[in-house]
Amino acid sequence: VLRWYLRSSGKQVYAVLMIYPTGTRRTIKTWGPLHQHFLGFWHHITFTVRFGRIFSTTSSGPAVAITQAFMFLNGVPQEGGTSFLNFNLESDLVIKSGLTHVYVGGPNPAVGASGFSFFTGYMDNIRVWWPPCPHNLPIEGYPDGDPTKCNPYGFLYPILMDGTRVPASGILDGTDVTMEMVAKPVMNAMWMDEPTWNADQGD
Repeated sequence: VLRWYLRSSGKQVYAVLMIYPTGTRRTIKTWGPLHQHFLGFWHHITFTVRFGRIFSTTSSGPAVAITQAFMFLNGVPQEGGTSFLNFNLESDLVIKSGLTHVYVGGPNPAVGASGFSFFTGYMDNIRVWWPPCPHNLPIEGYPDGDPTKCNPYGFLYPILMDGTRVPASGILDGTDVTMEMVAKPVMNAMWMDEPTWNADQGD
């Protein structure tokens, strides 16, 4: 279970992303404090999550780990601290089953959520964007193309041609990551009443 929720501390408001890998709550990131006029006004809020597959020699469908998570308020990146970089992604932020349902305004009734309240307010134009794999040429062993180029199927620690294993890239985290970098189609359409991209085609 992944859960985004709002919490207050005094007069400050924060957005929090949590994961429940084995029934134990783990905070992935806390953004804020949010703008002083966050409550009582309309805003465009975007959350992005990027995954990486954990290499496995025994499974064609290995588990994935959360490798990045960002929040943008009206297109502006929000401060999420530095604690995310302290995680062991391969053990702390692993998801072993697919994400199949999205619940907005409250928790999944089938999952315990003690201490959480239902959202009180208004929401409009809620969209879930899952970019498709890019088209690329077949390579040996992969007739449909290189799976490391597909999010969420890029490997967290790929094996290179010489047999070495290294991280696919350095992890960039913080407000220097812009919405254009991670969700440009969402950015281009965030003030539109109708989406300007086809989520199935990735336009």
